[in-house]
Amino acid sequence: LVATLFYPYLTISFRQILERVQVMSTSEKADIISQVQTHRGAHDGPSREFEVPGAMIFDTFFDYGAFRDLQRHRIMTQINQPLNIAHGYEVPRDLEAAGGLERFQKLMETGRAGYEAMTTQFPADALYVIPMAYRKRTLFKMNLREFHHFVELRSRSGGHFSYRTLVYEMYEQVKAKQPALVSHLRAVKMDFSADFFGR
Repeated sequence: LVATLFYPYLTISFRQILERVQVMSTSEKADIISQVQTHRGAHDGPSREFEVPGAMIFDTFFDYGAFRDLQRHRIMTQINQPLNIAHGYEVPRDLEAAGGLERFQKLMETGRAGYEAMTTQFPADALYVIPMAYRKRTLFKMNLREFHHFVELRSRSGGHFSYRTLVYEMYEQVKAKQPALVSHLRAVKMDFSADFFGR
């Protein structure tokens, strides 16, 4: 990334730049990335140079309803396992305290029974009766620029709590391994009470 950030301002080859960058200290590299990111405005994404670093791959596991929102990021590569009922379902937060858990579980079991009744004869159609609370697996593959866009858009207030939790966890995973790459990424940790109930 640092070599790529230098490239537009020099007249030497990328290999030569890379050789010079490789002898820089970790803190020097982090400082350059930080300086570039510091001047981003509120609506500015990272520059094209952030597309160059290698791909990040996340093996995700979350509810189908939230997946349908994240699925809309067309530029991001998505490799899906088939939707099914094998992984169970997510129970919405506070549902039990609100007295709705038993009814919810009955609805989930009705969906499961419908899927099982249809799947042998009509496997494609059976997918449409699976409630969106059921979980599925998907590989998300993206470069650093896509990752910044994805996290900044999908972790902020207003999004579904299910995918906000997942997206913030993805950010935390990258931050733990490569903190300099996400030091100025505007990830928003969810405050459930404040974000959804204004308290």
